[in-house]
Amino acid sequence: MGEYMFRGTENKIKKILKCGVCSHELPVPEHHGNPMSWVLVGSFRKKELFKCKDCGYFMEIPLHCGLTMLYSEVEEEEEEEEDANA
Repeated sequence: MGEYMFRGTENKIKKILKCGVCSHELPVPEHHGNPMSWVLVGSFRKKELFKCKDCGYFMEIPLHCGLTMLYSEVEEEEEEEEDANA
């Protein structure tokens, strides 16, 4: 049988917003204590928004350097976790 690779639960995903111009990073906004989800809304002109999973509240993605910030999901590095545990 073939071998399959799965992302384990020990790998945490860090959700960030990053400016495409100056590379400034911000954490994803939280609502009701949880990070908001990235969604595309609209049928012809799509618009990127954040949505609360609990109540359905929508929020526009913040601007930086005059442009909408880019949403990204990045795996946290193991070295940072090891330093925190020491």
